Amino acid sequence: MKRPLSLLLCLVLLGTPLLTACGAPDGELNNSHVPPVAYSEGLEYEYNSAFGYYTVTGMGTCTDTVVVIPEIYQGRPVYAIGDGAFNADKQPSVPSVPNKDRSIKGTKYTNMRATTVCPIDAAIAEETPAEHKITEVFLPDSIGQIGNEAFYGCEALAVFDTADLIGLIGTDAFKYTAFYMDEGNWVDGVLYLDEYLVDVREGAVQGEYTVREGTTHIVNEAFYGCKELTSLVLPDTLRVVGIRAFYECTALTAVDLAMPGISVGREAFYGCTSLATVTVGTDDMTVKKDNVLIPDPQEPIPGMTEYYGGIGGMIIGGRSDRSKDYDCSIDSSAFEGCTALSSLTLGAGVRQIGDRAFRNCTSLTSVDMGKMTAVADYHTFVDTPYAVYTRLTTLTFVFEGCTALTDVTLPKGILYLMGTFSGCTALTEFTVPDTVKTLHYTFDGCTSLRRVNMSEGLARIHDRAFQDCVSLENLDLPDSVTEIGNRAFFRMDYHTQILIGTGVKSIGENAFFPMHEITYRGTVADWEKIDYKISEDGAAGFILHCVDGDLTVGTPQDEPGEKPSRP
Repeated sequence: MKRPLSLLLCLVLLGTPLLTACGAPDGELNNSHVPPVAYSEGLEYEYNSAFGYYTVTGMGTCTDTVVVIPEIYQGRPVYAIGDGAFNADKQPSVPSVPNKDRSIKGTKYTNMRATTVCPIDAAIAEETPAEHKITEVFLPDSIGQIGNEAFYGCEALAVFDTADLIGLIGTDAFKYTAFYMDEGNWVDGVLYLDEYLVDVREGAVQGEYTVREGTTHIVNEAFYGCKELTSLVLPDTLRVVGIRAFYECTALTAVDLAMPGISVGREAFYGCTSLATVTVGTDDMTVKKDNVLIPDPQEPIPGMTEYYGGIGGMIIGGRSDRSKDYDCSIDSSAFEGCTALSSLTLGAGVRQIGDRAFRNCTSLTSVDMGKMTAVADYHTFVDTPYAVYTRLTTLTFVFEGCTALTDVTLPKGILYLMGTFSGCTALTEFTVPDTVKTLHYTFDGCTSLRRVNMSEGLARIHDRAFQDCVSLENLDLPDSVTEIGNRAFFRMDYHTQILIGTGVKSIGENAFFPMHEITYRGTVADWEKIDYKISEDGAAGFILHCVDGDLTVGTPQDEPGEKPSRP
């Protein structure tokens, strides 16, 4: 007789009792989804001091077959089930299985106590490790993440009841449970767990595939390497495309993610070399303000702390909720290496774009992000099923290596451009929006760039901002620029004319090497006040012209070596 299990990702009401100081519950759970049993004791936890929450990392001394995880532990929220927390494969009885193997083979279980492919029919011995005895797991409303291989190989887990939307479900989180091993749960080689598309067998999907209606989440690496998948039909209910969900699906030609609140995970479509058309997000401009799950910067609430100082950073939010309207986000390297991508549509609802999101999309010629808005406001947030972000303020190497890109419209209010167009060798002209404060590696390697227009308000031209821009004809730095970083104009053409404003306070090493001539709008006396860094082997020499008269400072040279003289 089978031993059924329910992994209930259930709603725990705000009135759920808290743990006492010693870790025991004040009372019993009282919810229609949860049996009246106490929280499990003896579980292992790890505290994340950066974000202020606990992660369940293992069974510890707990021997419960029905594991009930608390919402609060020692005064802090329990937010995650860690990688391999209940992984039965940690025990020597279960052999290791590579993540990329999508098959079900009884031979992988020859070292297990049971002799059948689906070992739940066998009696569980007293000496069996605790992970093998788990029959039910109840997760509280605070859980937002389930880590990689979290329940891997828990052989008694047969039924999963998912009551809420989890923002992140790791690779192989449920692999080789009894649920996974039951052939009746697979439909044409695809495994669904209620609203979650969990896994796809190798070779099972060919041509067009329609994701089941009502699906909210495509789990990490679900379609990893499905090289015969050519097109997708996705339901409007979809909210999460997991990490590497379609990694190197090299025959996939188009993706329509024009649904509200879509969150595209890290490397989700990495290396999809036939992907030519992509749409992400809608024009829904719903803005989350003063969300109770988000800390005020002056009065942070426990468990919710700010990350990266509010510059394109992340704030851990509360539990995901199907009934909510979410913002749209694109995580790091989501479409990196999609070399056929030529049509990209981004809706106004896209509020966050991760670093290198479209790196090396070598067929992309134009991008319009004009509908998007970047706002540096602590009370305006990007709210996704996975996390809560501060609003988009930085584009970090987003289009690096897009060698065909010639035309770009940036989001309104963008503040920082860091490596945004590095290696975009076809870009010839660009106007920096007046909201931008910093250029950092921004145009590094843009060898065809001839003209760049800047406005007052730009404060820093940081390291290597214009390195190797050998075609740049002239550049007029506004007086608002206070800092010129190391190698900011490194290896530019001798004939490029650069006009420096009077606001400059510091100039980094080899900033102008091997420039010949620079015009400074200030006086010789002003120039003497600038902090000009000299490298150990001598900074690049150049000829300086001040507005109160030509004045030679240093000598032209091809290599660093001689220290330039002062006026």
